[in-house]
Amino acid sequence: MRLLLARHGESVWNAERRFQGRTDVALSARGRAQAEALGRALRGYRVAAAYVSPFRRARETAEVALAGTATHARASLAAGEPAAPSAPSPEIAP
Repeated sequence: MRLLLARHGESVWNAERRFQGRTDVALSARGRAQAEALGRALRGYRVAAAYVSPFRRARETAEVALAGTATHARASLAAGEPAAPSAPSPEIAP
């Protein structure tokens, strides 16, 4: 078994050099391109499961990166991390 870790793509606030903390901020255009690049890099792997933060930037990154695969990202809370207010469903269908 191999564990692969990836951080979310650039958010709109990252691009503005604003601290986002627990604010639920979407990906920027560059962040979407980074997520697409992650998806291309993952093509050589059989991803059995993907766990992401419930924040939109993490869910969007996973959705874009896993598009066209049978893998669905599951929103997962890290220890002590509160659920994001706009986190809809725990599953993301690519």
